[in-house]
Amino acid sequence: MNFRLATFFVSILVSIAASGGAHASGSFTLDAKCSEDYATVGDTTAGKLHCGVDISTSDGAPFVEGHSGRVAGFVNVRQGDGDSFRLDALMELRFPGGVLYGHAYRDSGVLHRGEGQLRMIGADGEFAGIEATCTYTVRQGESLLIVHNCVWRRLGR
Repeated sequence: MNFRLATFFVSILVSIAASGGAHASGSFTLDAKCSEDYATVGDTTAGKLHCGVDISTSDGAPFVEGHSGRVAGFVNVRQGDGDSFRLDALMELRFPGGVLYGHAYRDSGVLHRGEGQLRMIGADGEFAGIEATCTYTVRQGESLLIVHNCVWRRLGR
């Protein structure tokens, strides 16, 4: 093996060791069971959303299968013409290993049923420097149930 190739492999091993073997990207499923406190005035519905969340599947850290957390957020829904609407929600996701901030949005379905997108960024702890994007499905049962299928990548701290 020539010197240049050996140096390349050593630099990769040093990078892996320095990162503690941490993953650079992955996927996970986040299940949320939520309660809401909304008010409606005219064509706008807004209010607070509180959820318990569980990571139900994952291919590795920092999103660890079986970990649970809490979500606190604010939702704003603006009714458009006919069945159209725009939902935006800003939230904080708090896990034992750190905090993520998220923005959920959708413009299809109805308030308690439909599919949308969630973008999150890691604020601190194990999640610092992480960006995640999710598609989610909402359905109403005894409480509001939301299943998020997510991919993430580490951009840096």
